[in-house]
Amino acid sequence: MQLTKLDESAINKRLSYPLKTKDGRKLVNGNTILSERLIKRLKSSGFNAVYIQDENTDIELKETLPENKRAEIAAKLQEVYDNIANNQYNDIEFARFIRNNILPEIKNEPISIPINETMDKNDILHHSLNVCLLSVRTALTMGLTQDKVEAVARAALLHEIGKILKKKSRNNALKKKSYEEVGYSFLKNKHSSVLVYTTVRYHNETLDEKGPFHLSKDNQHELTKIISLCNYYENLLREAKLLPHECFEKVQALVNFKFDPDVFKAFRKSLYIYPVGLPVKLSNGNEGIVAMQNKAYPLRPIIKADGIFYNLLENLSLFIEKVTI
Repeated sequence: MQLTKLDESAINKRLSYPLKTKDGRKLVNGNTILSERLIKRLKSSGFNAVYIQDENTDIELKETLPENKRAEIAAKLQEVYDNIANNQYNDIEFARFIRNNILPEIKNEPISIPINETMDKNDILHHSLNVCLLSVRTALTMGLTQDKVEAVARAALLHEIGKILKKKSRNNALKKKSYEEVGYSFLKNKHSSVLVYTTVRYHNETLDEKGPFHLSKDNQHELTKIISLCNYYENLLREAKLLPHECFEKVQALVNFKFDPDVFKAFRKSLYIYPVGLPVKLSNGNEGIVAMQNKAYPLRPIIKADGIFYNLLENLSLFIEKVTI
């Protein structure tokens, strides 16, 4: 199994897994041979890369949310957003949904999210779900209390509802307000947690105090700092069409300037930035693919090259020189 771009190099290659739409409907069966026509169809459906069969039959793709579970959660989340658009929201039910359906899926290991699809920049649902996964794992790594972990999950899933409300509203005064302010006002009126609605309001604030509200860094609480970083990373991933390690490097360059160093320290332990199946070149010149992850240190995975497994956590003189996809 290997991740490859959907271009002419993928023609006549065989898919490793079936491909599904975001709502869980099967698009293409696994084991299908890629034709030029099929590649064009897949690209029009939002895919920019696929996993193909190769000699690495022992390597298995694992994501935090399997496709079926992601589709199930997305369907429920869409119901919540539709209700919000109609000025309806039950905070207690939403908290129960998160507690029963999302938090149990986030295991004691870094987050792995799909990277082979181009996400529409207006796709609030899947963006917010990814920000939620990253934020919760970061909060858990930081050792935050369960109440704060649940609050950051709710805030992450609701941080862009102001955009939904503005799009639906015919109120010109509301349309002139920032989406952060609109989301904040809505949740405050619906008796949501103070921690949740203030995080929604200030989720774009940064340490340099150049966010939309110019909030001083001393007044930015830890949940705001977590979502600010995770939201920035996920926006890069879906809008800039960069690979995870490229997005990670851009975030890292802004630590201490825009993002809190303690939050970043937890974040880098909370994300697999080299997905399984990703083709890479090592510093010793060998080319291979990411075969397994090191949960304790996701920046140094296990690489399979020419039948040899290189554990980068044990071979400290070796490093990934570049990604070759």
